[in-house]
Amino acid sequence: MSNPYLQTDLENETKNFKAFDHLTTALTRIDDYQLSKKEEQLKQAADFISKALDADKNYFKARYFEAVVNYLQDNDRALQNFTDLLNSDSPPEVRNEIKYNIAVVNAGNGNFGSAITGFDEVITDEADPEIKLLARAGLALSCKRRLESQWSETYDSDPKIIKEQYHEIQKTLGSEEERLITDQVVTEVERIISEALEEDVKLRRPGKRKFVPALSRRSRLLIFLLFLVLFILWLYLYVGLNNFVGYR
Repeated sequence: MSNPYLQTDLENETKNFKAFDHLTTALTRIDDYQLSKKEEQLKQAADFISKALDADKNYFKARYFEAVVNYLQDNDRALQNFTDLLNSDSPPEVRNEIKYNIAVVNAGNGNFGSAITGFDEVITDEADPEIKLLARAGLALSCKRRLESQWSETYDSDPKIIKEQYHEIQKTLGSEEERLITDQVVTEVERIISEALEEDVKLRRPGKRKFVPALSRRSRLLIFLLFLVLFILWLYLYVGLNNFVGYR
């Protein structure tokens, strides 16, 4: 099924250093899990997120990743976590990501009607091109799963919706918006839409120039701090050398 969208460049960071440090460690564990798929990495991520929230219970970014980790651990609390985030004073730029993740959780729980409604809402809203693309793939796969489910009401429109979403995905990747979509997202969309169509799908044309995403806020902060330290070191050496020459 679809995976949650990991929005790692959220604004409104905490002013509590302990909370920030614990969450930074948790994000590293989540990255490790994505590479290794070892459940121990998720458990450690959950522990560090819990520590971050103990230090700052209102830390939005920590609450967001608490929901993500709960979903990856098949925890029933994930849906409530994401719903609480949506109902809270969440940053406008992340609301569609939360709606997408709620749809993903509903699809994973077999609530295909709710998932389809959620994905459709994300597509209709003013969403980021990557989120829209993922939502189109999620919508197609949810329709496919609804057709396969003997417990759900069948919809004659589902096969048509699956094809429509596939064509819309192709259209997006053939437009100017394509440069805003990373290879990682395209790979995930290929995986999802391949499940929906039951055939191997390759979406991005070979040799096409890929968009290189901007540095995350955390990376920009670290680079700024590095330059600041180098500048202070240079200033210290420069002033010290001048004092030494003046003394002579």
